[in-house]
Amino acid sequence: MYSSLFFTADLLFLGVTPCYSAAQIAIQAALCLVFRIPETGTKMTLLSASEDLRYRTLGAFSGPLEKLAYLARLRDEAGQYRHWGMSRTYGEQATAAAMAEVHAQVWIEVLRTPVPELLRQLGRMGTTTRAAVIEELKNYRRRSCPAELSGGAVRHFNSVLLALECLSRSLDATPRAA
Repeated sequence: MYSSLFFTADLLFLGVTPCYSAAQIAIQAALCLVFRIPETGTKMTLLSASEDLRYRTLGAFSGPLEKLAYLARLRDEAGQYRHWGMSRTYGEQATAAAMAEVHAQVWIEVLRTPVPELLRQLGRMGTTTRAAVIEELKNYRRRSCPAELSGGAVRHFNSVLLALECLSRSLDATPRAA
């Protein structure tokens, strides 16, 4: 029983739909009727909360600055993270722990990335996006810094942010070649 369950999960992970016999389908339908399991509530998540946040949510952003700005928006004034979808899937505690863990990782990634590389990432953004990211990081400066600094320093972050703000103005002032 367990080996077929894992085999099915492996097949689904690989994107292959397993073949079921008519008897297996009938048994599954009967179990759903007996135990009243709604099909919308039986989706299985194969990722941990931190993996889900890192790969699915933050994977949509192009660089660590955008990721950090997004994570800062998810924190309230008290420092608590709010993400309705993840809380619904993983629960409040697991979501908060995952967000704190990933926030610290992204924070350190920003601090370890050389300023010229961060500037290149800003340069690849549109003018509006670039200004919005810098403005959000400035406005949410306290929220941008995770509770657990993981060896990073707030003064270091502030100096990186100030340098990026000044250098991004020069990107906006410099005409680009067509």
